[in-house]
Amino acid sequence: ACAFAHKQEDAVLRHCREQHAAEGKLYPYTLACAHGVQQCGPSCALASVLAVVSHFPEEATFSRELRDTYAAPSRAATAHIVEACGLQSPVGPATALEEVVAREPVLRELFQDRHVAIRKCPVCGAAEVLHGEGGNFQTVSGGMVALLPPQRAPVRLDADAVMACVKSTQVDHTISCTGRAKGRQHAPAPVATEQSRVFSEAVAVEIGMWGDDPVGVDQIPMELVLPHENGSATFGIAGVVAATSRTHVAAFVPGASQHGAWDMYDGMVHRVVPNGPEPKTVVLLIYRRRRDEDADMDGVECSVGFDDANEECAPEGAGAEEDLKHAQKRPRDALAQAMPPEMPRDKRGRRAFGSKRKRTRGTPNATGSDMDEEDGETSMVELLRLVGEHLAQTHDGDETASLPHDPPASAENE
Repeated sequence: ACAFAHKQEDAVLRHCREQHAAEGKLYPYTLACAHGVQQCGPSCALASVLAVVSHFPEEATFSRELRDTYAAPSRAATAHIVEACGLQSPVGPATALEEVVAREPVLRELFQDRHVAIRKCPVCGAAEVLHGEGGNFQTVSGGMVALLPPQRAPVRLDADAVMACVKSTQVDHTISCTGRAKGRQHAPAPVATEQSRVFSEAVAVEIGMWGDDPVGVDQIPMELVLPHENGSATFGIAGVVAATSRTHVAAFVPGASQHGAWDMYDGMVHRVVPNGPEPKTVVLLIYRRRRDEDADMDGVECSVGFDDANEECAPEGAGAEEDLKHAQKRPRDALAQAMPPEMPRDKRGRRAFGSKRKRTRGTPNATGSDMDEEDGETSMVELLRLVGEHLAQTHDGDETASLPHDPPASAENE
């Protein structure tokens, strides 16, 4: 199958004859589910993403533009969603998901996340939530975490690896703590500012490439415990997008009827896969918060306030030196690291799927996967519970849940 995108079928067939003469007869990608063939666009990346999100319980509330791609499939619906998302094939699955989320209010609400900042003493655990510049509960573009492989090997995916990407610690030597706030006297120690992202109802984890080849993960975690607006929550796997060849991806959704079986949506083919996708081929994982458990809203009381502002002090006391060490070597934001320029990329710089490219080798950007260690009595989860109380008071009137976005760009697919 070829993912060349064009409104007119004869243009696609002409492209296949001219550009893929040695490949034999090719067909455009379409999406099928257990209830029959449902056309969902010419891009395998977009079709795979929609196959996963169409299994969300909220799918009945999706916009008509999105639901028509699988509830009332037609050539017009196919062309409309591709143009509305501003996509041109080939495209990366993560880019396709971002475009769909940006233009779908329900998904935008599910995938939203927020930046929070907390100042704490690594010795006694005294802490406070920052509300000024750099400390506001700022809504950011929704729920995407990127893990880049440090070598040609599967990425270790667990809660610690995700936390290493969404949390950072920086020691502030201008503010010291002696333990008075917690009633535990200790030598003056610099406080640390911890910045983290807290998630809402859905999280997407993008697995980076080594050169132009997917490395996948060592195993697919069925659950991840991640920071949530109420403290922490368990997120369960909703589906994955995996590469079935160098130029093609398919969707895999955990089956509900057979233990350990997955439903595979690959173009017009739907079948049950007993053991699920091969972890080493995974390029995108989508998680949903478990509805059968709510995060504990009973926040742990945190002592707030520190002793001396604008006072220089040495990193004394247990834990301060470790925090400084981790702050110096914390990983950079994986999404901000550019891919090698010679790689086939979509408009957001991601490895594109859907058409054949010459194999090139590049040096990926490395990112660490070790989570910053926690010292003191107040853990990050406990502090996020305090954040949850603040969010609970302001959530009802929060207008930042719906992110502003640019109007859909008109894609002229050749």
